[in-house]
Amino acid sequence: MEELPTFGLDKPQNIRKILKKYDNTEFSEMQYTGNKIKDVPDDFTGLRIKNGDYNECCFNGNSFRYAGASGSRFRSCTLNDCIIEGVNMQFCDFSNSCIQSSNSDRAMINASNLNQSCFYNTKFQGLHIENSSISQSQFFKTKIYDCNFTHTTLQDNNFRDAVIENSSFIGCNMEFSILRNTVLKNVILPFHQIAYIFDGFQNIMLPGNDVKISSSMENAPILTVTEYLQLLPVFSQYYLEEREYFPLANIALFEKNRQLAQKYIYEGLKEYIRMRDFRRLKSLCRLAVIQGDFDRHFLSELYFKIVYYFMSVELTVGEQYQFNLHIDEIKNILFDNTEKSHIVLALTTDLTIEQAEEFTYLISVLEDCLQYSEISDKDYSFEIKHNSPTFSIWMLVASLDPNRLILFISILKGIVEGSTAWLLPALAVTADIITLGTFIKQLMENNSSLPAEACVGTKDNKTASYVENKHKMLQEKNIKLGLSIGNLHFNYESKKKYH
Repeated sequence: MEELPTFGLDKPQNIRKILKKYDNTEFSEMQYTGNKIKDVPDDFTGLRIKNGDYNECCFNGNSFRYAGASGSRFRSCTLNDCIIEGVNMQFCDFSNSCIQSSNSDRAMINASNLNQSCFYNTKFQGLHIENSSISQSQFFKTKIYDCNFTHTTLQDNNFRDAVIENSSFIGCNMEFSILRNTVLKNVILPFHQIAYIFDGFQNIMLPGNDVKISSSMENAPILTVTEYLQLLPVFSQYYLEEREYFPLANIALFEKNRQLAQKYIYEGLKEYIRMRDFRRLKSLCRLAVIQGDFDRHFLSELYFKIVYYFMSVELTVGEQYQFNLHIDEIKNILFDNTEKSHIVLALTTDLTIEQAEEFTYLISVLEDCLQYSEISDKDYSFEIKHNSPTFSIWMLVASLDPNRLILFISILKGIVEGSTAWLLPALAVTADIITLGTFIKQLMENNSSLPAEACVGTKDNKTASYVENKHKMLQEKNIKLGLSIGNLHFNYESKKKYH
């Protein structure tokens, strides 16, 4: 092998030429871009299409076999009879494009990855898509005509305001996809998947939609929607035996049995927590939000149960990674009103089951603190845990005005610690003397000290007296508390709005 020389960079060098000695594919001089090209001439077989960017271009029969095109943009383009086989087109943008084939017997898209791509206002025409994965993608205003999807994964997709006509999805996995306000004309959906689709039942029942249901089994019957719905009691029994709580809750919600749906959501929560199955846990929470129309208290209770469990057990490195990866998304699903800031606090007590009177008194004190902080009773929830032999309380508190939450935290810490020192940082945030970030940093460091100049004009004798009085009342009842921060989410835009 030719010995590769070392180079000093103190004189001009052809850097790309040097690097090509080591990898002539990655450091190719080819630029994969185009604008309004009527017939793109390139053969992309096996190529690494780095930062591909095509606009209003036409691809006629081009081969993308085994190409790496992740993150490329094909906007307002036409792809005619191209060979998309063994291709990685993850994170691609096909907005306003047309992908079409004149030979429906040949799979134009085969064994390829188009996950997490955007198909906004994209037209699919005459395609046979086989053994591929198109998941976690956006199909907003997408048109799918005369297409055949076989053995293809279509999980976690968002079909919204789309039109699908004369197309089949037999044998596809469409788990946890959203089918919202989508026109379905002469469409065949997979027999085993409708109960796993958000709004799946609702959509196949829309007036004007024409849907059949079948499977990939040889000589499988093709069912009408009416025939399929008659099987729901059988499906429910099967899912119950298999402990599949997502489809059970989905069927119950479709049948407008909210009480039964709520039961299945609770049971599913326990089952998926036990299995450490964060994907199904996340989808169950999304079902409660999208189709359940449950109140904030129920949704916050789901969040409490998830957080409390995973913070009270020892997780493996892999489980901790999965928890950290998914918990923020679960939180955003359950509290989809992102304008509201919210906090999760854990309050430990020394109260046992024999001290019901003292415990009731403590709850009344907490509710009074929330009222004093001007937080609506619609915006907080308590989750009471009996950690033998004592009780603990998890609180989720939300507000459009983050200053209300800051005040509540400072009052509660003051009552627990018997000090009014935390009122100064809270009032300084309200007065815009220190930032929310500074307050949070002090909170995490358990440090309430402020520079002397920050204390000017921030004294609040009324609130200080309130804190001292509540602390004294708990002391008289011999109630001892501990406070820890479970989660903080502050909306900075709301902070500006309510300043």
